[in-house]
Amino acid sequence: MKKFISYLFQNSFQADFVLIFSFIKKFFLGFSCFFLITSCKKNDQYNDTQFPLGSLRVDTSNVISYLNKIIEEKSDVEALAALGILEAKRANWIQAQKLLQESIRLGNQKDVTRSWLVKTLVQLQKYTEAQKAAEPLLQKGYYDTEFIIQLAQAYYHTQNYAKAFEILKLPQNIYKQRLDAQNLVATIQISLKDTLAAWQTLQSILEKDSSYSPALSNAFQLSVLQKDYKKAFDYASRYLQHTSEPDTSFSFVFALMWQRFKKLDTAAVWYQKALENGKVSVEANLFLAEYFAQRYNYSKASHYWKNALKINKNLPYVYQRLGYSYEYYLGNLSEAEKYYILARSYTPYDTAIDRAIRRINYKLRIKPLKEEIKK
Repeated sequence: MKKFISYLFQNSFQADFVLIFSFIKKFFLGFSCFFLITSCKKNDQYNDTQFPLGSLRVDTSNVISYLNKIIEEKSDVEALAALGILEAKRANWIQAQKLLQESIRLGNQKDVTRSWLVKTLVQLQKYTEAQKAAEPLLQKGYYDTEFIIQLAQAYYHTQNYAKAFEILKLPQNIYKQRLDAQNLVATIQISLKDTLAAWQTLQSILEKDSSYSPALSNAFQLSVLQKDYKKAFDYASRYLQHTSEPDTSFSFVFALMWQRFKKLDTAAVWYQKALENGKVSVEANLFLAEYFAQRYNYSKASHYWKNALKINKNLPYVYQRLGYSYEYYLGNLSEAEKYYILARSYTPYDTAIDRAIRRINYKLRIKPLKEEIKK
């Protein structure tokens, strides 16, 4: 640290005003870096007040630059942790994971470092790794609220709902302190089909904040699950009033509801929103493929059929539909043959597919002849 402070102050005491200003800026920059590092040394729990970079009006990129210089000179575990946390706060999750894991590997035993690693792994959807990283903290009774919520999400996303709920109740029902944690409990209760408890949790949230959109989304989805569509439309309307970016699960269930009511154009819009936001669904892709095929947009239809096959390869009729599309609408006989053959590999006794393959073989043989005649 002495070298770091010396680096910041060297050549700063010049008579020139610009250099004096530069010195002042470097002083605050050095203080920010020092604060970040000492926070990692002394504090086991993290909150935003421990890293007040915004209030100092210091360019974060400069802080990162100085921390990197410390790390280059010596693999300082606290500097690695501070930089990892800073990268996580900037949502640079991959870099944050690398830095935090390196700090721990070099001997950093601070709870705040491991807690941020758990959060980072959850953001990267590495849920099993997050659970493993959290084990030392659970064993020593580390119950920081943010850590507990992140770990519960890791268990929820691996469908270990009972464990997720158990985590949220550590210690003394910690989830009741925050609306997002209570909403996660409601999500778990819906997944466990404990609808009565889910409604009680959601009503408790909405009594505190009637515009809390994640709870409105869950209330909508629960209403659809119970086929109470009047209530579902009410919650959907309220949800859309309070959010500009509908979440993935809402978009998917909203599309399902419109499909059920035969409003196919609206359903298609919401299925596309769900897929764009990361929803993995064979059903959504197959709906959109058939939707566009019926409108003779086989280019888009083939895109969604192929997406469905990436999720589930055991869909012989989809291979057949792709073969048909390439044969009659997309003008690629070789691709058509490939997909017909794939379809037959799943249904070897389907005579319709056999006829399609013979037809394609015939077309492929006569195509060169036709081109020669044209010449």
